[in-house]
Amino acid sequence: MNTVQKIEIYGSLGRRTVALFLDALILLIPGFIFGQLIPVIGGVLVWFFYAPILEASNLRATVGKYLMGIQVTDVSGRRISFQASMIRNILKLFSSAILFIGYLFALFNDKKQTLHDLLADTVVVYGRSNQSLFDAWLERIQELFGTEFSRKRLARSNADELNRLFELKEKGALSEEEYQVEKNKILNKS
Repeated sequence: MNTVQKIEIYGSLGRRTVALFLDALILLIPGFIFGQLIPVIGGVLVWFFYAPILEASNLRATVGKYLMGIQVTDVSGRRISFQASMIRNILKLFSSAILFIGYLFALFNDKKQTLHDLLADTVVVYGRSNQSLFDAWLERIQELFGTEFSRKRLARSNADELNRLFELKEKGALSEEEYQVEKNKILNKS
């Protein structure tokens, strides 16, 4: 008798629940602190720089999902866009607000999609990226905001600053002694 074993690729509701709990614990303290510093939007900013950005990164997971060995993809298995991640996470708040009923949808479909997954066209699958959490988060921040936090950029800005100082010295705006002091400050900070 030949039997075909079904390989489960979609993340279980149990793992997703534990991941949600871990994420809530992770966000509790920073959310509280930023909520006190910036009333009303402080906690929202912490959440924004956490879930939507990490799920749209190469990591494809929040820290809780990463620890549970699951990640969010589109229905084709690709990394989701930031827009899809925002939609998914806003709808996740709605799914939670209606007594977690939105999560129960996962019990009634083959892909184990919750209400927010169905509406955002995403799935949660087993898997884990090899990229570090911080690197994935920072890379996505850079993609979204067009910033580059690197030694290369620092070196380029130092070279520009040295050129500016040299020009000021050549024009007579800085003495040789002032030029050397300012140059050493720049070289010592890199």
